[in-house]
Amino acid sequence: MDSIMLSVSTALSSFLHTHQVENATFHFNQPPSAELLDSVSRWFDQPKSKSRKRISGPLLAGDTRLFAKSQLLESLKSRLRVTLGRQTADGRYDWAVEELHNTLAASQRGIPSPSIIGFGYIRRGLGLVQETLLLTELLDGYCDGQDWLEQHPRRVQWFVEHALELLQRSNAKGIYHMDFSALNIMLDENNAEPMKVIDMENCFVGPTPYSAETLAFQTGFLYRRGLYKFITEADYDSLVYRMTQRDDVEMSRFEALYDVCKHENIGRKERRRIFLEGGL
Repeated sequence: MDSIMLSVSTALSSFLHTHQVENATFHFNQPPSAELLDSVSRWFDQPKSKSRKRISGPLLAGDTRLFAKSQLLESLKSRLRVTLGRQTADGRYDWAVEELHNTLAASQRGIPSPSIIGFGYIRRGLGLVQETLLLTELLDGYCDGQDWLEQHPRRVQWFVEHALELLQRSNAKGIYHMDFSALNIMLDENNAEPMKVIDMENCFVGPTPYSAETLAFQTGFLYRRGLYKFITEADYDSLVYRMTQRDDVEMSRFEALYDVCKHENIGRKERRRIFLEGGL
């Protein structure tokens, strides 16, 4: 088995169609067309730089419409980790592997999110993985929650209620999204439902003894990252507390972090500490 696959070996059973194109390897869940193989190969030809390490956008190949995300691995350490399937010092995988793993887990647990169609990587130099690619379904006719709220500001209460429901559903199934913001919630422009969550890079998969503290961060972050423009803090709090009462959240632990996370920037290291240790 290719070493890069050791960290995501559960993916192999769903992505059995492997294709090698020069120094690029691609894994698909269905046999790809020649047009699709050509398109994904050409995706890697786009110029990259330190300021443009990540590239994302629609990838069209005949009737196939996908969304592609690629990342250039700059450092030797990151290339070695991804090539050998190793974790970082804090126990996580690099972005490309994390997002693949988390998106697969979300799909398997019934969380509304874009389906993965395939993924790939390209080796250069000493045979180390230098660039990765993730292919998901293209959410045609969808817009992110921020844009949707700008078009429908009077429906902000409906949005918050359904976003909190999606968040709780995801948490209950062991998918803790730590970038849960309006920008990462997608809505059908015509029907609004069902909401879908995207950008699964910064998630934790599995249980935590600090679910109340984690929820406090997530709901605080959701407000801080854009919702404050559309709803008063008091009205938002009312909707959040209604949800916590319904779900029997331990309020002393929740309130210890909720206000802080609404008003202060919480970095990724601190988010990890909340999930693993219950504090900042």
